Amino acid sequence: MPDEKPEGIRRLEQSKKKLNGIKLVKKNLAGINLSEGSLKEAELTGSNLKRADFSGALLNGAQLKKSNCEAALFKQASGLRINFEKARLSGADLSDADFSETNWSETIADGVSLVGTKLRRAYMSGASFVEADLSNVELTRSNLGKAQLIKARLDGANISQSFLGKTSFNGASLVSADLSACNISGGDFRNARMEKINLSGSELNRAFLRGADLSSANLERAILRGADFDKAVLTGANLRGADMTLALNLSPEQLNSTNLDPKTKLPEYLKIDWLSEADFKIQANSH
Repeated sequence: MPDEKPEGIRRLEQSKKKLNGIKLVKKNLAGINLSEGSLKEAELTGSNLKRADFSGALLNGAQLKKSNCEAALFKQASGLRINFEKARLSGADLSDADFSETNWSETIADGVSLVGTKLRRAYMSGASFVEADLSNVELTRSNLGKAQLIKARLDGANISQSFLGKTSFNGASLVSADLSACNISGGDFRNARMEKINLSGSELNRAFLRGADLSSANLERAILRGADFDKAVLTGANLRGADMTLALNLSPEQLNSTNLDPKTKLPEYLKIDWLSEADFKIQANSH
């Protein structure tokens, strides 16, 4: 027979609809089932919540700072201003949750599932989401500065109007993602899949785009000063009005398959010859 849960755990599970404001600091609550519960303003700082079930729970203002939420379930849970600062959430499932204005600062959430999760105005500075699944996540107006999204999946994600300075998307998949009107200066997109990504109006100064696939990407009016395009694929990319002044490792072959206009700015080592109003040819500048 499986081990029975401790009496204290069973009492909490029975009262899960009435746990607003409860204080459970540094408690061992591993495996507890609080699905569909109400834990508004609950204080769970530093507690062991490994494999806990919060599916469908109400968590407005809940404090989970430095808690262990590895492999926990938060599917379809909801709550504004939850604090996950420095928490461990590796392997947790937060798909389809609504956690806007949540603090994820320095959180370790490698391999987490955030598929379809609403995280508007989230603070994720320095957080780790290595190999996490953020497909179709909504992260508009968020701060992901210096976050690690290495090999993460962000296909269809909406991260527009966000701060992504020095964020790493190395080897990530961002197919059809919306990163328009973002500050991504110093961002690392090496070997990332970025087909049909929307980067219009974004700042990508000194971004690392080596080996990235930007086929059919929208880079209209993007600022790409000093960005490194070594071995990047730009076939069909929209670079109308883009500023590539001081960009590194751009070749005529890369740009001749893109869409440009007279407002597009190229680095000094390249020049554009307009053959007609729409047709052009990029060549190396010998001067």
